[in-house]
This record gives sequence, C-alpha cells and structure tokens, in this order.
Amino acid sequence: MRNATDIRRELEFLLRSRCPAIGMETWEEVRALRLIREVARPLGTGRDIYTWTSGQGLKLEGRQVLGLRVPCTLSEALSALGEQKNPAVYVFFDADLEDPTVARQIRDATWPGDASPRSLIFVTPRLRLHPTLTRVITPLELAPPDRVELKTILNSVAARCASLVGVELELGGDAADRLAEAARGMTAAEAERAFVRVLLQVQRLSVREVPHILREKQRLFADDPLLEYVIPSESLDELGGLEVLRKWLGRRGRGFSDAAVQAGLPPPRGVLLVGMVGCGRAHAIRGAAARWGLPLLSLRTTSLVGERDGGVARHLQSVLHRVESLAPCILWIENLDRLFEAGSEVEGGRASTPVSAMLQRWLLEKESAVFVAASAENFERLPLELLWKRAFDEVFFIDFPSSEERRQILKVLLRRRGLLSDEINLEMLVAASEGFSGAQIDQALVRGMREAFDQGRPVKMVDIVQSLRKMTPMAGFMGESRRRLRGWAHRRAMAASPVKEP
Repeated sequence: MRNATDIRRELEFLLRSRCPAIGMETWEEVRALRLIREVARPLGTGRDIYTWTSGQGLKLEGRQVLGLRVPCTLSEALSALGEQKNPAVYVFFDADLEDPTVARQIRDATWPGDASPRSLIFVTPRLRLHPTLTRVITPLELAPPDRVELKTILNSVAARCASLVGVELELGGDAADRLAEAARGMTAAEAERAFVRVLLQVQRLSVREVPHILREKQRLFADDPLLEYVIPSESLDELGGLEVLRKWLGRRGRGFSDAAVQAGLPPPRGVLLVGMVGCGRAHAIRGAAARWGLPLLSLRTTSLVGERDGGVARHLQSVLHRVESLAPCILWIENLDRLFEAGSEVEGGRASTPVSAMLQRWLLEKESAVFVAASAENFERLPLELLWKRAFDEVFFIDFPSSEERRQILKVLLRRRGLLSDEINLEMLVAASEGFSGAQIDQALVRGMREAFDQGRPVKMVDIVQSLRKMTPMAGFMGESRRRLRGWAHRRAMAASPVKEP
C-alpha cells in the first residue's frame, strides 16, 4: 500500500491534469478534506471548494449555496453543477454511486466536451460504483497516516498537554519513533485519541507507554468479526523442538530490514505450516512476531468457511486493505485449507466461494510487506497454485514431537509452571508422553496440578504420569491420515525438526 506522501502526489497530479472524477476511499473525512484543500488551493487562484453531505446539502466554504433547498439531495446538487462556471472542486461524502440515476448525472457532469474546470471527488469508506462509472471515476485510496504524520500528531498532543500538572513527557531519543510505530495502522483521529487516553491514564508519554498504545490498537480491532490484533507474549527460545523452523524464522526476519531493502530484496512472502495439530505452529508464529518486532494479526477463518455472501467478500477485501496498511506485519491464517474444496493429489484443491477465490488471488498477487503465516491439515484442499507460484517462501511439515523434542517441551512447560525439580523424572515423562502433541503435554501437566490442588498437597511425579496415562495420544487418532500426510510432505515440504523417528 502506498504511503500518504505518494497519495498526496497522485491527488495533485489528478487535479492538475483535470481528472473529472475521483473516488477517494477512506474512513477519515476530516483528514481527506484537509488534504484536498492543501493540494487544490495552490493549483490556481479562484478554485472554490464545495462540500456535500446528505444532512447539510451543498456548501461553499461552510455557506449554503443560494438557489438550493437545505438540505438538498445528491441529485439536486449534481444538477446545480451546470450553473457553476468558476473553477471548483466538489467533494461529496458518502454518495450512493451505485444508483443508476446518480451515475447518469455524474457522466453528464463529466462530459468530455464540457470545458468547465471542475473536479468531482467522492469520499467514502467503501467505493462501490455503478458499472457505467468504472471508467469515469478514478479510484484513490487514502492510506492511514505514516510514521512521520503520526509523530506530528504525537508532538501536537504533547504540546497541548505539556502544561497539565503532573504530566511527564519523555519523547527524546527514539521514544517518539517507537510510539508512532506502535500507532501505525490507526487513523489520525484514532491515534490522537490513543495518545491522549494513555497520557491521561498514566500521566506520562515515553517509550514505556508503547504497550499501552498497542493495547489501544488491539481494542480497535475488537469488533471486527474477521480480524484480531494479537500482542504476542511467547518467545521463539521457549518453543520446544522445531529447531529447523525456529532457525529459519530467526533468519527470515532480517528480510524486513533496511539493509535488505537496499540490497534490492523483495520482502519475505510467508510460510505455510502443514502437519499435526497442537504441535507449536501458532507458538512459532507468535514468537517470530515478538522476535521481529512486527504487528501480528489473525484472520478468523471460521467466519469465512463456506461463506458465499458477496458482502462478506467485500468485507474481506477491506480487511486485507487494513492489513496492508500495517505493513510490514504478519498475518496468521489458521486452517487455510478449510476455505477450499478438496481435490485430487494431482489437481490440488480449488476455490469454492467468492471469499476463498479472493483470498487465493490476494495471496498470489500481493506485493506489500505482509508476511503470511498459514497452517493447513488437509493437503488435498490446498490449491497447487499456492505452491507452484510461490505464494509462500517455504512449506514446513510439523510432525508429533520426537523424544528429544518432548524432553525440550517438558523442560519449558515444567519450568514455566514451577514444577522443574530434582523430584521430577524427566525421562519417565518423555517415555510416557510418546505420541502426544505439545498442547496435550501441557494439558496433562495442568490436570496433574489440578488433582494435587483438589487434594490440598504439592504436585507429585505420579500426578503427571497418571494424567498422561488417562489421555489418548493424539497420534493414536491419526492413523492412516498421518502416514498419508507424511508421504505428501516428504516430497513437497521441509521438515520442521531435525530428528525423525519411525
């Protein structure tokens, strides 16, 4: 996605070249109007700026236009354009551009033979056009404020609040840059509210408030049914096993550095994790986000499975735009395979709905620095295009943990829960947990701890062993499907672990 500076240049070019109609897609009406005024006024004297809303009608610099009722309809405002001969820019907010009558009026107002020096700009959160307007209105998406603009907003908030009693402002060094980076992806108004809210809550703005800004941003995603903003607490170093994958993720993060850009390298595209459930896939991605210092977003695929509604497809498109506005970032897509119909091993899976077709096209064509981390369980549902055309940099196969990996996992989990001691026979637990996923091992520890808690005593070794014995290993549920998946991955994927067992 282009930054705000690029959008400003393009808007100036469109107005200089007398582009008759522009469709500006943004939620930020005030910021959009301010940008239009800043760009349009220096282009020539006498260029008036009109605005129209359904509630206030057509206005010229805040004053009602004579001869029109208040408020006037969009159709009435468009009809009145023929009477205005002076150079002007007309800004329409939330116009219904799918209405055929409105579409005809816009085409009349932008007739090639009309020499009136006017430009029509339609500002709307989602640009939906009547088919006859697709070659009349030039789309222009207003990107969220970049880090430079966010720093300006931060400094403005700091200047307004500097005189408040008890307020501390520590914006020296890289503090302002890090706070602005934490707010990236917010609108200008959202960022300003977040800075003010945090300042009033903790009476301070410094680098220590970065987590507060991230939580404010997370709150903005709470109502989105498709997208979740994740603040990772895991570390790659605490991920037991998956050594090959961990090393690969550790290196790949350098692809977003300035040195990689200067070397002419394109940003990393992503990774596909195929294999067993509960074996550390999500932990690895959350750990990578923490290591790389990038925003992590999760696409809720459960809300998309089998969905054929065109409105959901349009919402997904806006969600993907929102993700790109945060780039560089990581997008976690769990169970990607469930969005596609199963096919043969030769033909691969295929898109079954407009939603899955849109997502597949975006994965193949995206150029933004969005690192897509996806998981899949059923390889027959994966479209071969996602593998042949390199939608991902690498495909990893994750199997159930080996004995050495279970030893690492147990050490991490026992240490995290305060159970690692000389009284714990680690080798016995390794043997007892054969065929278990990492998530199952953690569940067994919690069950053992709960049993001891209910009896009012400390946890003993026997509690954990008995808990493991009462559970069925996940590998026992897989059977033939595990063998088939291993066979598929042997030819098409890299093993996430260096140790392989029969």
